[in-house]
Amino acid sequence: MKNVTLCYIERGDRWLMLHRVKKKNDINHDKWIGVGGKFEDKESPEECMLREAREETGLTLTDYQYRGLVTFVSNEYETEYMHLFTADGWTGEIGARGSWNGSRKRTCSACRFGRGIKSSCGC
Repeated sequence: MKNVTLCYIERGDRWLMLHRVKKKNDINHDKWIGVGGKFEDKESPEECMLREAREETGLTLTDYQYRGLVTFVSNEYETEYMHLFTADGWTGEIGARGSWNGSRKRTCSACRFGRGIKSSCGC
């Protein structure tokens, strides 16, 4: 079982996205993704999300919400539990890896998240 976090950091009508280009054999290589990563020993979901945000963006998150747990089950890979957060308050400056141009937020009445997170409804 693997625990990870994913945080969508929002400003106005944009999400902060990170462009993954460093690791050649990365499953997310050359993709734009949200902020997050794997738990370190004895970390809580909140501690992991805050650490990953600092490491990956240079931001210290001050206003955030836990949104839920997403479980990935596969015959090929270890079961993964993704703890999902959103954030809209922080201190600090964004590092070179981040961009506010990655994705415009959308709202869809059929989408149960209702805050613009793309889901299977196609919003």
